[in-house]
Amino acid sequence: MVSRPDAHALYEEGVALLEDARKRRDERLLSRAIGLLERCADATVAAQTRVAALSALDMALKTRYAWTGELDHLRGATEAGRAALDVRGDDRPDRAVAMVNLADSLRVLAERTGDDAALDEAVRLGEAVDAQGHTDPGLRVVTLNNLGLCLRVRFEAGGDLADIRRAAVVGQRAVDAMPDGYADAASVLSNLAGAHQTWFERTHERSALDRAVDLGRRAAKAAPDGHPSRASILSNLGTALQIRCETTGDSADLQEAIEVGGAAVETTAAHDPALPVRLTNLGTAHVTRFGISGDPRDLDEAVRVLERAIADTDDDDPALAGRLANLCVAARLRFEEGGAASDLDLSVTAGRRAVRECRSDRQRLAGHLSNLGAALRARFRLRQDPADAEESAAVFEQALDGSPTDHPQRAVFLSNLGGVLYEHAELGSPTAPADHRARAVSAFREAAEMPTARTRVRVATGTAWGRVAAELGDWRTAVEGLELAVGQLGLRAPRELGREDQERELAEHAALASDAAACAVRLGDLPRAVTLLEQGRGILLGQSLDTRADLTALRRRDAGLADRFDEVCRGLDSPVPDLGRADAGQERRELADAYVSVLRAIHALPGFETFLAPPAFGELVPPPGTGPAILVNVSELGSDALIVHGDGPSLVPLPLATPEAVRTQVSVLLTALEAIADEDTPDRDAREREERRVRGVLGWLWDAVTGPVLRHLDVAATADPGRRPRVWWIPTGLLSFLPLHAAERLHTDGHSYEGGALDRVVSSYSPTLRSLSFARRPQPPGRDRLLVVSAATVPGHAVLPATRREAARLDRLPVAKTLLTLETATRDRVLAALADHSWAHFVCHATTDTAYPSRSALVLRDHGEAPLRVSDIAAARPAGAKVAYLSACSTAQGAALLPDEGIHITSAFHLAGYRQVVGTLWPIDDHPAGRITRDFYEGVVVAEGLSAEAAASALHSAVHRARRRTPGHPSVWAAHVHVGA
Repeated sequence: MVSRPDAHALYEEGVALLEDARKRRDERLLSRAIGLLERCADATVAAQTRVAALSALDMALKTRYAWTGELDHLRGATEAGRAALDVRGDDRPDRAVAMVNLADSLRVLAERTGDDAALDEAVRLGEAVDAQGHTDPGLRVVTLNNLGLCLRVRFEAGGDLADIRRAAVVGQRAVDAMPDGYADAASVLSNLAGAHQTWFERTHERSALDRAVDLGRRAAKAAPDGHPSRASILSNLGTALQIRCETTGDSADLQEAIEVGGAAVETTAAHDPALPVRLTNLGTAHVTRFGISGDPRDLDEAVRVLERAIADTDDDDPALAGRLANLCVAARLRFEEGGAASDLDLSVTAGRRAVRECRSDRQRLAGHLSNLGAALRARFRLRQDPADAEESAAVFEQALDGSPTDHPQRAVFLSNLGGVLYEHAELGSPTAPADHRARAVSAFREAAEMPTARTRVRVATGTAWGRVAAELGDWRTAVEGLELAVGQLGLRAPRELGREDQERELAEHAALASDAAACAVRLGDLPRAVTLLEQGRGILLGQSLDTRADLTALRRRDAGLADRFDEVCRGLDSPVPDLGRADAGQERRELADAYVSVLRAIHALPGFETFLAPPAFGELVPPPGTGPAILVNVSELGSDALIVHGDGPSLVPLPLATPEAVRTQVSVLLTALEAIADEDTPDRDAREREERRVRGVLGWLWDAVTGPVLRHLDVAATADPGRRPRVWWIPTGLLSFLPLHAAERLHTDGHSYEGGALDRVVSSYSPTLRSLSFARRPQPPGRDRLLVVSAATVPGHAVLPATRREAARLDRLPVAKTLLTLETATRDRVLAALADHSWAHFVCHATTDTAYPSRSALVLRDHGEAPLRVSDIAAARPAGAKVAYLSACSTAQGAALLPDEGIHITSAFHLAGYRQVVGTLWPIDDHPAGRITRDFYEGVVVAEGLSAEAAASALHSAVHRARRRTPGHPSVWAAHVHVGA
């Protein structure tokens, strides 16, 4: 028999060994602790000591389970916990501690086995202890923390929103109750983060997700290396970051998610039952990164990690279904990326097994059904077996039956159902009912109109709704769907994202606005077509224009609010040095939130309710006497020119300008230009053949686009430059790569048949009507100053021999000027100098990044260390900017994947405030380019200096002269373009 003093000593020694074992993760010490606590519990001792010993044994056995994954240890823990509560005669805090410990063990048991009754009992125990009102801060924190966790797990199992609401409230109470220096603050913060994350997943409330990430980072900071919960906390943080990336497209979040998820896996022991959880989190993060990077290695790693997680999961583990579902997704994506048919078989097999193994709530089963349906749909596309399509549709219908009507994932299920119905109908299978397309439209429509659905899903399903309806000839329904998608498109590129993330998000919907406008044209609603093109194109440009709004009236009404708006806008305009930094992303989110807040305050002022609202059609019409703006819309649903002028919009159908034809002409042009510029092109005859190809592109442009438009405008060719009216071209899609201003049908000797665009009009370009209106704002007063930046020799780039001559010629112009050359032509000095020069002239190399156009740059002396990129230029705000002339290669060439955003070096100067910018569509030899420059400045020189008003006609005349010099070589004279007013 063990005496009471001896029993208490056994207890204290056992608890001390348990704490030491957990710190060191020492199985030997843990076994000794369990032995001592079992001896103490078996002894005839005071109730208080027996309760404490059994409760400590509960914790010790639960710890052994956590290290080994053996379910018997977990069951032993709950038995010890229940035995502690069976001891009579003890109502002290030790019993409350025992109740909390048992509740936690029951929660772990429920997660492991799916035992809902154990989970309900855990919640009741936690609620009972909370109701007792204990004042000990440590006990209160543990009680509330565990209760919040139990409520969250019960929500995940049963789907009752009241549980997750209470979980967040109780978790916050636990955080508030923590005394200073609380030892396990990290776990408490992490658990509350999990509650907010779960709330977001159910409600799509963005603030909850941001709160989850913030709490997760605080938890990770509070759990240094060696902390027993560090791996779990890092893994949970990684999941929250991954979800936020999926929501916003922020690649910095995803990179951080993979880093912390990898660290969590590395610090988890091989036999730790939590390892499969952390492997799964890491695997899904790799799947998400594939969606951003397109790198198939991410899918290989995801499949490897997920298969390992499944191998380490017991067959009776309720989490097995979710891990199989994740593997189903990863394997399907790998097949779709060019993998083997075995990947698709693996996906279907994993999906079927996930559905069989799912023993949790209906919503989780619905998700597994949807994953299986997607795998079957992919197999249908491969094998075209109608049975796969029919089973896929049935599985999606089953998923919908198990999904609440307001759940965000329901939109995904509807999207998938609509997709497989449409594909089944497209195959023309005799088993496909005739109404499949109409049912697909209904499914897409329901998904797009769900306010709780993610923006990504709403845009995609609105687009699908519109395009399928267009195929059915239902133009009214089509324009409704596409109009909804266009209206949501700006939310795909929120201000909090870095520019490259914004560009990537928008690139997925390159033709959306054009298709929407084409449908509106088919309805005969031309103002609506114009408005849709403005709303769905140049979104990033529009965001920047918002930050340059005229604040004169606002400043008169509320100077402080105007200053605050200007301060926030300048912050959003500034390039972010390193979005890989977590705090940099946080800065962007805070600025974006501040922008929304200050805009709301401005809208609350009488008379400012529509401040920065999207312009109505009437506000987009060019003012009288300025010439028409011609939106050339290219769409699979019909191509047209929409001519916008004071008399209202008019229409010119362009049946030859199909997207495929435009792609072909762009390919021909770029290939020919590359051959002409290639020093290895063998001889003059070979170069002449390529010039003929370029002339062929100009001829096609005349037949397909420019000719029909100018004939509609009744503009005849004239030898008098003063009689040529001005027009503004606003091309959409890849048409922006082609020189509309130089279109003409040429004889074999290079002379025009009937006079082309250069003989009829003075052409300018603009990315959008709104940016054209921005360029037409009043000119600032003051004397002109010219900044000349000449970078003839830059390490790693070819020498530009004609630049010195060009710079010297500019130095003779009758205007005050600053010349930056050689060592002085650096990014920072150039940006500083732009501030007080109304004219800017650059003669240098340029680099064009076709994947991320904001990286395109002018090549200055310090290009290797500090490139002058598009983002830097656009952020500049020179006060009196008028004209920028860019004597550099391809400065007006955008990105093929993102043509409608108009992001290139020329537009960056336009956005910075230069009302008129001269750029080039392709590289030109510096000698003929120098002659065009000479002729341009001869056209703008006036007695008092330089005339910005003459810039467009001066460039037009300079190009005209270049054509007269070498009519058969359009590669030399057709590249220069004028952008702006």
